Amino acid sequence: RAALDWATEVEPELALQILVALEQLWVTRHSEGKRRLEALSAHVSEAPLELRARALRVFGGICDIAGDADLAERYYDESLSLYERLGDEWGQVHLQHRLGVVALMRGDWARARALAENCLARARAGGFRLLQAEALGNLAFVADKEGDLDAAVELTREALALAREIGMTWLETLDLAN
Repeated sequence: RAALDWATEVEPELALQILVALEQLWVTRHSEGKRRLEALSAHVSEAPLELRARALRVFGGICDIAGDADLAERYYDESLSLYERLGDEWGQVHLQHRLGVVALMRGDWARARALAENCLARARAGGFRLLQAEALGNLAFVADKEGDLDAAVELTREALALAREIGMTWLETLDLAN
């Protein structure tokens, strides 16, 4: 935190790198993360393109966890646009997944399904197994909300198997709970 405070004042690009590197901390400390992103938001446009894309993704995640779907979606859209400019397929699929999560938060099952199906196809084509598992989980959630419990169970089992194969314990736990 001392390094982040110093960098925010003296070296904003370094502060953005630190903020991005601590992405998982902000999941549990989203209020602090949101405060810190506000302090750095003016410097994002000055950062290199890839760092901007990553920082906006993290900013969106902080807002998402904090329950601000509108701001999360705005940051995710901006990040997706940058990943498209970079030609970064993983980044694009990941941001589509996150936009799908926002659609789930809003109860927009049609949009969530469309985004998850697109993510699943692109993740399979790119060999992005974590993103495949996440897309399957989103599809399972939509199936459950639409009343198709058989599909929800099957999709969750498929997501669970993938989470176990890649050793993603937190996703495995989520799939087991679902």
